[in-house]
Amino acid sequence: MLVLKRDVNEKIIIGKDLVTIKVLEISEQSVRLGIEAPPELSIHREEIYNSIERKEKQLSKPPETKKEPVVRTISEPSLDEIAERIAQREGDK
Repeated sequence: MLVLKRDVNEKIIIGKDLVTIKVLEISEQSVRLGIEAPPELSIHREEIYNSIERKEKQLSKPPETKKEPVVRTISEPSLDEIAERIAQREGDK
């Protein structure tokens, strides 16, 4: 991490004039920064960025689908069908 000391109205330039950060105000509890950057470069406070990342992660997950149990009905042959099959086998001999 690069650590720099800047006073009010002093700037930090990132890249070849790509991003400029200017110290606008310094108070007891915070520092106000002005950031100039190309519109295609998204700039967010950390908490906003983390919120966006969480939402994108949730959206990228496939929706959970409930799997219905597979129910199969197996019918047993009747006594008449069993007798008919036996008679066919005996007739084939």
